[in-house]
Amino acid sequence: FREDIKHIRLVLIAITYFVLLIFLVINFKTIHGSISQFLNLLTPFFYGIGIAYVANIPMKKIEALIKDNLSENNIIYKQSRSISILLSFILVFAFIFLFGSIIIPQLFNTIANLFVNLAVFINGIINNLDQLFNYFNIDPIDVSINSNNIEQMFANIGLDWNSITKNLNNVLSSLSTAGISAIDIITNFTVQLGFWFMGFMLSIYLLASKETFIRQS
Repeated sequence: FREDIKHIRLVLIAITYFVLLIFLVINFKTIHGSISQFLNLLTPFFYGIGIAYVANIPMKKIEALIKDNLSENNIIYKQSRSISILLSFILVFAFIFLFGSIIIPQLFNTIANLFVNLAVFINGIINNLDQLFNYFNIDPIDVSINSNNIEQMFANIGLDWNSITKNLNNVLSSLSTAGISAIDIITNFTVQLGFWFMGFMLSIYLLASKETFIRQS
């Protein structure tokens, strides 16, 4: 009798999972849309946690530096957390500005110079290989690369200006047919800006009260 009950229980569990699976498949779009909306509402919290996590690293160093060098009666010591949060955000924004205005353009310039001097770079590799082959008495590579060869190579695979502009026009036309307008772009930008602002305010709250959250957890 006990074995029969166990068998019936397994059958009921299998039927339950099967019914749930069918329900999920039938209502997949509805469930997916609901989950997406829920996660969209949580976006500011994710932003806030991420910002607080990044800013917490310099904040701890700055706060420790202030408390180690000032007395407890000093007004700066009493406001060490607020000052540390402010200086941490200044450092984070300064790093973002530095990365966006100096490092990224320099990276693009390096990549552009690499493509411009691609022929010289490839010839240098071939020359080094020839020296290595000569050392082992192997026939050298009898190839010379110049800018015309590079342009022809890209042209053979369809990477010319005409194809690039054509593909760009196709992308723009597909975006326009998809209903993406200036109003949609402005709306999305405004929503994202609101998310980032709420995340920024939440990160300040998390940093200012992190000890309370740690004790409660």
